Amino acid sequence: MRILLASAAALVLLGAPVCASAQRAGGYTLADVQRHATPDNCWMLIGEDVYVLTDYLAEEHTGEPENLDEWCGKDATERFARPDRALRRTLDAMRDFRIGQLRPGGREVTLQY
Repeated sequence: MRILLASAAALVLLGAPVCASAQRAGGYTLADVQRHATPDNCWMLIGEDVYVLTDYLAEEHTGEPENLDEWCGKDATERFARPDRALRRTLDAMRDFRIGQLRPGGREVTLQY
């Protein structure tokens, strides 16, 4: 018998939804989200919540009404803030892919030269 153990971090890297207990202590930053900017490795920030949407884009998202691929690695808060019923349904469907919250001051990005 073979037992496979996977850490929560490995699941996050693979784009798998993880439970709230596997969230990173202290939360995430916008820089964390920006490192995952392709449909094959897609994180998105909406409000204060961080989502891993890789599997959602591959399996569940039909592309209507939004093309979410363009929001991978970005803060999509403004996009989802408008009172659009279809966007609300999309956000509800994405709920299981939430991995945690933005840490205080997490939107601040330090530029390195």
